[in-house]
Amino acid sequence: MDPSAHLALKPFLDQTYEQRETISLLYRAGLRTTIAEASAQVAELLRGEGDQPRYQEKFLLYGYVGVIDEWAERGFTDAPEDVATLLGDIG
Repeated sequence: MDPSAHLALKPFLDQTYEQRETISLLYRAGLRTTIAEASAQVAELLRGEGDQPRYQEKFLLYGYVGVIDEWAERGFTDAPEDVATLLGDIG
C-alpha cells in the first residue's frame, strides 16, 4: 500500500468521529447491525441498475464497516488521525 493511501480515508474517519454519539447510541440500543444494513443499501446503490457488482467498492465499504465496529467497541477513544495511521500500517 502506498504510505499515504490511508490519508484518503481521513475525511470518512472525521465524519464517523463527528457521528460517534449517534453510532454509540445505536450500539447501546442493540442496533449495531443498523450500520451494516445501511452499508448494504449503499452497496446496492453503488451497483446501479443492471450493472455487475463492483467487488472493490463493496470490499472497501464492508471493510470500513468493520473499522467503525472496532472503533465503536473501543468507545471512539482513538483520534481519526490515529485510526488512519493504524489502517496505513495494514498494507
